[in-house]
Amino acid sequence: MKNAQLIILLIYLSLFDIKPSLSLTTFLPITTSKEISTISPPANSPETDNNLTFAEGSIKVIDGQICLNEVLQNELDRQIEEAKQELNRLRETLALDFTEELGFAYFHQGQNRWRLRFTYGGLLLKTSAKISLPTEQIFRLKEVFDHTEWIEVKGIKYKTTGSMRQLGPILHEE
Repeated sequence: MKNAQLIILLIYLSLFDIKPSLSLTTFLPITTSKEISTISPPANSPETDNNLTFAEGSIKVIDGQICLNEVLQNELDRQIEEAKQELNRLRETLALDFTEELGFAYFHQGQNRWRLRFTYGGLLLKTSAKISLPTEQIFRLKEVFDHTEWIEVKGIKYKTTGSMRQLGPILHEE
């Protein structure tokens, strides 16, 4: 049912001029000059599978729970509120019910790099942080995310989608 809702949403977004922050353009990767690179922990690092750091500390895994830094939480808080408003508007217009869960989507950038984006209710959220991870780390984060039931943003626990989604190959970045 989720796939049918997403297809209807994509058709709807392509037919009507939705505000740019949550329009069809949100589903297309936007290239910016600033990307967050990742720091792989050194071989003798005390980090284990229960304690990992991705994207220069923007995303951490502590005891199996995904934690976001304060800057990212502030941005996501604003973007989630906008997404909620858009989903309510679409709910009224299309009489559809959207599952309001926080998720991750990843796009292939070529070579062994992947762009990580956040989703809410099936909409891609625009954050200024362009998180770029190597293949090894994106799948390591995917493993953790697949077992994560919620992510906390500004003191609010959001249910997660339960699995990261790859968007592409038509959405590869140049």
